[in-house]
This record gives sequence, C-alpha cells and structure tokens, in this order.
Amino acid sequence: MIDDHRMDVWCSLYRSNRLTALVRTVPPLVDALADQLGTIVSEFWRTTPCSEMQFR
Repeated sequence: MIDDHRMDVWCSLYRSNRLTALVRTVPPLVDALADQLGTIVSEFWRTTPCSEMQFR
C-alpha cells in the first residue's frame, strides 16, 4: 500500500481536511479576542503543562 502512487493524494487530502477546521476557526477567534489575544495566549501557555500531542 505504501508504494501505491495514489497514497500521496490520500495523504494530502487527509492533511487538508485536518487544517480546514483551523482555517475556518482561527481568524474569527483572533478578531473576537482583539487586544486580549496576547494576554490570553500567554496565560494559556504559562498554565498548560507541556505534553506530546501526536498520536502514536
């Protein structure tokens, strides 16, 4: 299966579908938070423990 030349297309489609939610969500969120964005993001990273987010 990995040698199938169509695998590149499937991988591209999978990745683009994962990113679609971010592309649709992030710009309105940034606009809504406006001047508070920097403070909120800094607070999030300060209080959120580091973790591995990749599925193994």
